[in-house]
Amino acid sequence: MKMKKIVLLLSMLVLNFSLSACSDGQEKVDFDYSNIEIINSSVVLTYNILGLDEATKIIINNTEGQEVYQSAISNFESVNEECGEFLGFRTKEGGVVSLNDIAGAESDEVYNQYLLGIESDISEEGEAVKAEFTAVYEDRDVEINFLYVSAPTQATSDEQTGEVIVPFQISEVTVSPVYTNSEIAVQAGMNTLMGMGTVFVVLILIAAIIGQFERLAKAITAVSGVIGGKVAKFKEKRAAKKAAKLGVSDNDKETEHTAVPVTAASNTDNVINDTELAAVITAAIMASEGLVGSAGSDGLIVRSIKKAKR
Repeated sequence: MKMKKIVLLLSMLVLNFSLSACSDGQEKVDFDYSNIEIINSSVVLTYNILGLDEATKIIINNTEGQEVYQSAISNFESVNEECGEFLGFRTKEGGVVSLNDIAGAESDEVYNQYLLGIESDISEEGEAVKAEFTAVYEDRDVEINFLYVSAPTQATSDEQTGEVIVPFQISEVTVSPVYTNSEIAVQAGMNTLMGMGTVFVVLILIAAIIGQFERLAKAITAVSGVIGGKVAKFKEKRAAKKAAKLGVSDNDKETEHTAVPVTAASNTDNVINDTELAAVITAAIMASEGLVGSAGSDGLIVRSIKKAKR
């Protein structure tokens, strides 16, 4: 009996959770909406953005508080450059319905049929509602996503029931091209090759720079030698100039010192010449007698005798 009660209790809990999961899904979304309203808002927004002229785009881009529309205009323009002209929305049957067809519907019933026939995926993400559509362009399909949030400042109340109705407003519009698997693989391969190529180029440049270090060292040594040689020559010239100046001054001093005895005693040359003559005669005599290295009677010593080369 107790076992049956436990099983019954567990069944009720499971059923309760199941019913909660199968509710209308608006526990987090605090605004009222329906799928056809979201689709209609997305189609009208796309129609308005694609139909803007350049002057209106400039006004919107220069107006504060229009960041959502500014971003949407930029996204659509970039996709138009890559994918060509917008043709329409993909339908559930795989066809294409253009914006002109939807705008030119003969009645509200036909208009709603167009909207309900568009392929869409509407889901809740936290406090927002996301609507995904596939747009057909000349060159490829494009995925357009609209994100809607509540607009509490625009809330109204039902006159009959008094219920507060909170509308929604657009929060973000993203537009991205749809690539095939082969295109994605090619793009990934190109990115890989570009990355590897960049790495190899950098490595080659580094190796080339390292290879030039030896030549650079030789060049620096050569330049240093040239500079050192020029500095040495400059120092030599400077030293020579200083020596020349010092030599001139010394000669002047010697001339000054030797000028006095020349003028004072005019017979000094004769005395010096007689002394030299006596030395030569003495050396000759001592050489003939084999007395080189011994002192003579006059005190002169002949160390060696060499023949003069003339």
